[in-house]
Amino acid sequence: MTNTVQPPDIRVPKNEPFKYDLLGREGQAIILTSALRIVEGPCTVSLDAPWGDGKTTFIRMWAQYLKNEEFRVVSFNAWDNDFSDNPFLALSEELLAELQKHLPSNTWRKLRRSGFGVLRHATPKLLSWGAKASGIPLLSSSVDFVLGLLNAQGQKSPYQKSKDSMVAFKSQLRDAARTTSGRRNELPLVIFVDELDRCRPSYAIELLEITKHLFAVDGLIVIFSVNRTQLAHSIRSVYGEKFDAEDYLHRFFNLNYRLPPTNHRSFVESQILESGLFDSSHLKSDNVRDRYESKAEIAKVIMINLFSGQHPSRRSIVQAIQHFSLIRSMTIEETSVDPDLIALALAIRTLDADLYARFLQGKATAEELMDELLLLADASLRRDDHSVMEIEATLIAVEMSKAGMSEPSLLEHYKRIQANSPEIYDSHEVNVATDMLLRVSDRLSATNVGQRFQEVTEMIELSSQLLSDTKT
Repeated sequence: MTNTVQPPDIRVPKNEPFKYDLLGREGQAIILTSALRIVEGPCTVSLDAPWGDGKTTFIRMWAQYLKNEEFRVVSFNAWDNDFSDNPFLALSEELLAELQKHLPSNTWRKLRRSGFGVLRHATPKLLSWGAKASGIPLLSSSVDFVLGLLNAQGQKSPYQKSKDSMVAFKSQLRDAARTTSGRRNELPLVIFVDELDRCRPSYAIELLEITKHLFAVDGLIVIFSVNRTQLAHSIRSVYGEKFDAEDYLHRFFNLNYRLPPTNHRSFVESQILESGLFDSSHLKSDNVRDRYESKAEIAKVIMINLFSGQHPSRRSIVQAIQHFSLIRSMTIEETSVDPDLIALALAIRTLDADLYARFLQGKATAEELMDELLLLADASLRRDDHSVMEIEATLIAVEMSKAGMSEPSLLEHYKRIQANSPEIYDSHEVNVATDMLLRVSDRLSATNVGQRFQEVTEMIELSSQLLSDTKT
């Protein structure tokens, strides 16, 4: 069995781009598209949302939706390209590759040639972003005087060559945007720039400067998908903590749109779906597949319910899913995979690492663990919910195996209810207690749950080391 540690990208079908949109954002895409139709002139947009709120998935879906509406769209992942010392080179190459499909060859060659001119003459000057952002003029009066003398002698100065190359590129880009516009020149060319906030600070600032100076042309809209808080932090790391990063960003963005926050449960469900962790199609044996699917369904419910409270951060949830994927890939035999135990152990470790460690050491009981989990998990969960009873029965069985088969306090509690019914307890309590005792008995007799749980926790610690993460 092989698995990727990073979850695969969610599918975006060409004809139904929002088919797998669990966050309900198609309506937002439609509203934003309406805005793009009426924007005139150059426009730069910031699409803002916290890390883990599905910005990348949203713009992939929205980009395909725009294509279906006959917009010309270019997608550029800044994070994938920040190895380059020249962001203009990376962005212009992506742009040229897309426009070659739609432009007449002569128009495309002119744009490409003008891009070479910018690379030769202009970008060295543009990339002196540090001086500009600090308010230091690029050319002093004395330099202007020397350049004036050069022009008087009929020679073009480096500054003039730089300026001419920028004007030529913007002119060619404006023509290209008009030529590629869909629906009889009614629609703009749209460039999506994703994950700018993840780039090294210098690259992020350079890309913003270049977009402002070279891509601000009629018929072109640039949409930056960013976490503005993180991007502002990156800018301050360059210019100092007292630097007004928000004011700096306002220079670049004409429009700002913040994606509405996602429901926490929807986020968890979408991450689990995107991960593909519970897919059993790779399993060859019908018996193994049936067993895995049964346990995988329990695992899915465990992770959704325990992670849908407000306590685990979204980064921690994604890390737990990465752990799960790595553990599956570390398991040699298909029959030894227990997705329900993996999900339970990872969820407990993510929610309360200290209590998790104490439970493994025999210093905390299943009862303490259950009380804490119900405080941290989805507030709608009840002790008698099927998924909660599955968790509780497993923890009781694990505790019994650690304590040399001595009876945990929770088990004594349920036996006491059963023994004293119906004198003290109502029928529902008795039914829950009877059900719980049967579940615990089933776990103790069917599998060596204590040993399997121990194996799972050992794999979790190993995967933590591999992921350079000692505590999710």
